[in-house]
Amino acid sequence: MDAVARKMLPQQVRNLIRPEVYLARRGVQKLRQLTGQSGRLPDFLLLGAQKAGTTTLYDLIMRHPGTAPARTKEISYFDRFHHWGADWYRSNFPSGPGLTGEATPCYLFVPEAARRIADTLPQTTRFVVLLRNPVDRAISHYFHERRLGYERLPLAEALEAEPARTGQEAAVLLGRRHEHRTQGQSFAYVGRGRYAEQLERYFALFPRENFLIETSDRFFAAPRAVLAEVHAFLGLADHAPPPVRPRNVGVYAGRVAPEITAQLAETFRDDNARLADLLNRPLPW
Repeated sequence: MDAVARKMLPQQVRNLIRPEVYLARRGVQKLRQLTGQSGRLPDFLLLGAQKAGTTTLYDLIMRHPGTAPARTKEISYFDRFHHWGADWYRSNFPSGPGLTGEATPCYLFVPEAARRIADTLPQTTRFVVLLRNPVDRAISHYFHERRLGYERLPLAEALEAEPARTGQEAAVLLGRRHEHRTQGQSFAYVGRGRYAEQLERYFALFPRENFLIETSDRFFAAPRAVLAEVHAFLGLADHAPPPVRPRNVGVYAGRVAPEITAQLAETFRDDNARLADLLNRPLPW
């Protein structure tokens, strides 16, 4: 669904047609595959995290003259559409010159994605990761699911229900079969913020030097500096982009009680310490 349609249609109407649009876009790629319009495998992946600024960063990377964008930023092959096959995945990328890649935030979180990536992509693949304060990320994620019509519980109840819901990983969300979204992907408000265990999965499969890990705090505070580091990491000459305009910024519908924020901060305390040890640097949150 393009930006004009998103602005013109009410959120409830967009939620109703989103699954059909989602499948139709991927069906176009299936047609390209069948007609021999297959491209190549990506040079890099922006792994996530969800609600951490990946859309904005991917957009900036793809403004570099030495890059060639994928057909869509978020392909979801290694988490939701792996059954469509590697040829379909290739069809999402150009076959000509230029560095190419994609950005699917679920790749960092879904365990199967890391293994599938290792089985499909070469050991030279580069990975860029943006991490956001897990408390802020969890709250942003909750309101994102509310806007999309997936979440109906109040925030406190949704957090309490997370273990039971995400234990049903194979259960596709009601009415979302085309999107292949599961409860484990949609309702893991806390689970997605346990970054250390997610990164460790990838470090066991690819060389540590293949990863550039930055925080969304620093990215939005110093976007030009972070983008220069990303360019250098990907082997691109430095390139000054237009001013950064954050993409997919969520709007909170209601006030979050301070006790919920405090509870989340305590929940993530040990995970944050583990992450700081893993990255060997302090965290901005």
